[in-house]
Amino acid sequence: MYFQEKSQIMLEICVHALEDLYKQLEAITVHEREPVQKVRAVLEVLLRFGFEQPTAYQLLYCVAPKDVNERRNNVIAPLTRSCFERPFPAVEAAVAAGKMREDMPPRAMTECLIAACHGLVSIRDRKSVV
Repeated sequence: MYFQEKSQIMLEICVHALEDLYKQLEAITVHEREPVQKVRAVLEVLLRFGFEQPTAYQLLYCVAPKDVNERRNNVIAPLTRSCFERPFPAVEAAVAAGKMREDMPPRAMTECLIAACHGLVSIRDRKSVV
């Protein structure tokens, strides 16, 4: 009754999932903790999100219907960027403290860590389907 088409429901699922993810990430990154602990906690939240919300994760980062993809840039992309900006300060602080590699820029390291989480979620998701 509230949605005119299925894609609107899918988009709403994605928006709610990302808003919840952002709140969890923000809660971790604003608390005073040792930088490496923050990085670990952020990665755990990202993995948990993928494992516990596989439908939303698939819609967001894997295969989404065309009409959801068309709206992704306007609605989902800004939320996703906000979520994935949250780990960067923790990684940057850990590098500055000498607790993580210093031979790789913190931005690239953050992207690699997020990509590793995505890879793990994707592999596990495929195994559960088979």
